[in-house]
Amino acid sequence: SGFSSFLWLGSMKGMLQSDRIVMRVRGAETNYLRGIVYVEYSHGAWTRRDADKQVRPVPRFLPPGNNVTEIEVVRDGPRYFTPLGTSELAASTGFVALDSGGIYEPVAGDPAKRLWLSVRAPVEGVKSPQTEAPTPLERSVPPSLLRPLQRLAVAWTRGTKTPKQQLEALALHLRSEYAYSLDFERPRRADPVLDFLFRGKQGHCEYFASALALLARSIGIPTRVVAGYSVSEYSEVGDYYLVRERNAHSWVEAWTGERWETYDATPSAEIFPTNRRTGWLPGVVDWFGATWSRFMDWLLERELSEVLSALGAAIALLFLVRFLRLRRKRADTLGRLLHDGVGPLPGWVALERALKESSLARSPTETPEAWGKRLSPALPVFGPELSQLAAEYSAFRYGAQGDAEELERRLRDLALRVTRAPRQRIAREP
Repeated sequence: SGFSSFLWLGSMKGMLQSDRIVMRVRGAETNYLRGIVYVEYSHGAWTRRDADKQVRPVPRFLPPGNNVTEIEVVRDGPRYFTPLGTSELAASTGFVALDSGGIYEPVAGDPAKRLWLSVRAPVEGVKSPQTEAPTPLERSVPPSLLRPLQRLAVAWTRGTKTPKQQLEALALHLRSEYAYSLDFERPRRADPVLDFLFRGKQGHCEYFASALALLARSIGIPTRVVAGYSVSEYSEVGDYYLVRERNAHSWVEAWTGERWETYDATPSAEIFPTNRRTGWLPGVVDWFGATWSRFMDWLLERELSEVLSALGAAIALLFLVRFLRLRRKRADTLGRLLHDGVGPLPGWVALERALKESSLARSPTETPEAWGKRLSPALPVFGPELSQLAAEYSAFRYGAQGDAEELERRLRDLALRVTRAPRQRIAREP
């Protein structure tokens, strides 16, 4: 239909079924998202309901709950798509326009990126679009169509007593005896609905909806044709439903005495195929897109100071992670020096070099522990510490005992202090 003011019945032969995403739906499940209501049928076309709109302030968010549905608007348009019976709605812009048919629209060309809504049964005595009484247009049938439609409707509903039973009987006949098709030929001068019912017996959702609406009207049941989207494709990666352009659909809302209710005569296998799932790779790609979109929404709602604070925290976190990784890598490297037999710890090498420059070198045949004991009396400042470290290093080097990272730190610290100390403070003649 294109969701225009007129719904022309015709063939969709050659039209591409676009996979472009228009919405993502999270939270409480819903099957139908309505966006436009058509009430008057004439010469093969439906005309939309002309209703006054009222601008309303609404909350900017609804907290998640068992009865809350979140709709992310991926493709902007002149109207929102919401379920019948929406009783509470929030929009990220804070304002919506609402008409008497329960259709929500953006205000001043500023569409909301996200909607949150809840659907509840009408409360007795509380006026709502779902309980608004039908108008004469929602009862009307073109005189030239009334008699053949009425004969067929009476035959199909024989034995039923209530409007609900009659509607279910009409829908069942259409679903079981007529074929869904986008590719068919329709005589130019014939009324599309009559030709669909009595000759061609194949058509797309707009034909099934039109036939059900007019058949019901012919036996006194007010109806209207609604266009919007069906919700059927589930993405397991993102845990949400995807609504694409090819999910555009038409169905019927009928007045059953107290409220408007949804009836769909289109074969369900065409609209709600069993186990329709988004593929794994497309699901991952869309999840990244949805996550980025949510992040940008969050960013646009923040003050500059909040953004800078978050950015600073993120940078600090990155530095912390980097520091911890380097520290862990260094500890692993030090451990491998012993267990893989690579060589002495770098701190020990630095300490030997510092003492060698002070004429206190270790002989090739001298063990670290013996060297430490030998130098201890000659080092009034560093002797006891050197002797202790030499013993610990010997236990680490040849017995795999001790903490490599801590030992390396202490060895480097002593080597640095020896290097910086005046030579006369390092050693005395024995």
